[in-house]
Amino acid sequence: MISKQLYWGPLVLIYQLPKDIFNKIKFLKPNENYTQGKTGKFSGVEKINNRYGYSDENRILIKNLLKDYIKDYISMAVPFSIEYEFESIWVNEYSLTQNITPHVHTSCDISFILYIQSNQDIIDDDENVNAGYTVFQYGQPIDGRAIVPYITNNKHRPVDGELVIFPNNLSHYSIPFNIPNVKRYTMSGNIQLIPNQISKMGYSN
Repeated sequence: MISKQLYWGPLVLIYQLPKDIFNKIKFLKPNENYTQGKTGKFSGVEKINNRYGYSDENRILIKNLLKDYIKDYISMAVPFSIEYEFESIWVNEYSLTQNITPHVHTSCDISFILYIQSNQDIIDDDENVNAGYTVFQYGQPIDGRAIVPYITNNKHRPVDGELVIFPNNLSHYSIPFNIPNVKRYTMSGNIQLIPNQISKMGYSN
């Protein structure tokens, strides 16, 4: 018997960066004391102490290294040709029980996460199940009477060099990483689609 499944929910794509591209990004030295554009702190969602930005030169390099992946995502997510621009790029440093609580990104159209240092060797041991995972939340809670469940949460295990691209309004958070003397790092970014290109095609936000 032949069946097919409907495409459903937000588009989330995961790319494994080639080692040479990943290393070029991984070893860039970020700056200290980053805030997101003009908005300052991230609406109180963070439970981390350290967030870093990049110099203008390094931001340009990162954009060039990631552009093929961003364009590929947009080609699948948007049914017409459109330009884009990076709004912000930053690095999160996590230690002990620090994590990002559930949130969305309201100032952009597309967001991404790049796992810089995820410590895969100690993820999912007996004492650290799901430690450091990224969780995406979509849809309404399941009716308690339902016999057939459906997926509203998707936990993703971080892997160094993985780039995850998703819509800005997809709720997501990270699970605490409760391991002393171990830090982990992720790069995040926000991307805006250029409105003029949308309006030319007869679409509006």
